[in-house]
Amino acid sequence: MKEDIDYTELLPQEPPEGMLEYFIEKGYLKTNGLIYQSEYVKNPLTGEDEKMVKLKCSACGGEMFAEYKSAGSCSHGYSPAPFGFYHPETNEAVISYNDTLCPMCGAQVKVYHTGSLYENRRFVDDIRPLSISRIDNDIAILKWDIRKYVTKQAGTIYESFPSEGYIFRGRKCIKVTGYRWGFFGAKYSTGRWGQLKRCTDQMGKIDRKLIYNFDMKLFEGTVLENSELDKYLKSDKTSYPITYLRVYQKHKNIENLV
Repeated sequence: MKEDIDYTELLPQEPPEGMLEYFIEKGYLKTNGLIYQSEYVKNPLTGEDEKMVKLKCSACGGEMFAEYKSAGSCSHGYSPAPFGFYHPETNEAVISYNDTLCPMCGAQVKVYHTGSLYENRRFVDDIRPLSISRIDNDIAILKWDIRKYVTKQAGTIYESFPSEGYIFRGRKCIKVTGYRWGFFGAKYSTGRWGQLKRCTDQMGKIDRKLIYNFDMKLFEGTVLENSELDKYLKSDKTSYPITYLRVYQKHKNIENLV
């Protein structure tokens, strides 16, 4: 058996086609953004310009004006924005970083003043699903980091990054990662898979609902063909698939315990 295989050149660098749409349909990544800024609007009764707050929702694309509120009216102590607004439906004073419901469509939103959106966007939600790929007769279980951002124009951007993965080959398990460690324990995405020398299961407990489009037929002709992984995943809401498969590599009769 060759030990010098560089899986970083063989693994997919993007999640499987359809994964993002599948999890959106299942109700994940549902948090949206409500972006606001101040504008002067002419009062039709007085003919004078009044300071209002313009709201834009990334969920429905709607726009509306709300009553301007100074920062002191919206929060106590530190204020993340110079002003907020008066929510027309709930009567609450809202300011940047608050969670609320869009007054136009009722969607769950995070509220951001335009000055709070660095580099024209802000992170609002994420999900870390798993895909199972076959590379020749080896099986790769890969975790992806899919992130949702909202822009200053209340648009939506999705980005995906390799997170961590495990390749099962014979009696070995090779680990790959899409991150590197920096100063003070900070973790940075490299945007590509990198292969590690040691394999420890850091994926841990997984909700089986986050495994995308899994079919045991994919395992036919591989070392994991009789692992009964599908039955193990269905045995409980959460499971430890990497640890289970590593034990199976060494003890083939473990499927009898499922």
